[in-house]
Amino acid sequence: MARENKIKNTASRGVRGRFAVVSCCCAAVVWISVRADDRFAQAELTTSASHPVEVRNGLFDFGKDGVGWLELHDVTKGDYVVRLGEMTNVEGHVSNPCPRSSIRAYSVTCRVDSARCVVPLPVDRLNTTGWDPKAPAVRLPSRFPVIAPFRFVEVVAASGGVGVGNLVRQMVHHPIDMSRSSFECDNAVLNGIYELCKYSILATSFCGLYVDGDRERTPYEADAYINQLGHYVIDPD
Repeated sequence: MARENKIKNTASRGVRGRFAVVSCCCAAVVWISVRADDRFAQAELTTSASHPVEVRNGLFDFGKDGVGWLELHDVTKGDYVVRLGEMTNVEGHVSNPCPRSSIRAYSVTCRVDSARCVVPLPVDRLNTTGWDPKAPAVRLPSRFPVIAPFRFVEVVAASGGVGVGNLVRQMVHHPIDMSRSSFECDNAVLNGIYELCKYSILATSFCGLYVDGDRERTPYEADAYINQLGHYVIDPD
C-alpha cells in the first residue's frame, strides 16, 4: 500500500518546527479577532467568480458549496425570483427541510435594471451581532455585500431567459494556494475525504479568520488551532 500511495506536499520539510510556531501564535490571533474587527486579516480576502452547470430547466449547480453572493449578468431588465441554497429536496427544488438547522436556503426577489445585478440576501442577526457580547460575530469588510453559503440556484420567475452564462457566484475566501499540496492513493473514499477536508479549509476562510462556517461567524481558540494546522499543511503561506 505504501508503494502505491502518491503523496506530494511542498510543506513537508521542517513541518514539526513550523507547527510549533503556529501553536504559539494561534491564541493571540483569536483574541485579537474577538476584541475588534481584524482589518489586517481581512485585507487579503479575495473573491473567485464561477459559473454553474444547468441540472434541469431553471435549476443550476455550482458543484460545491461556497460562501459568497450571486450576480445576474446581462439578463432582460425586470423582476426575478431566485432561490439559492445548500441543498435540494427530493422534488429537485432548492429548500431547507430543517428550518431550525444551520442549512441555508433563501427565496429572494430582485429587480434588474443594469447589466450586473447583485441578488440581495437577507441579513442573519446571529452572523452580524453574535450570540454573546463576549463572542461577537466577525464583521466583514464593507466592500462585500451580504454573503451566505450556497451551491444551488433555482430561477423561479424571470423577465427573460437565464442561462449558465448569466449566473455568477462570487465566492469570498482567503487567497489559499490549493496547488501547494496534493494527496492521491488507491482508495477512492480516502481521496474523497482528503479533497473534502482540503476544500473545507478554503471555503470556511471567508471571514479572514477561522470559523466553522455560517452557523456562527465567531472564532474559537481550539477550533482555530486545528483549522490553522490544516491550513498550514495544504499551503504554508
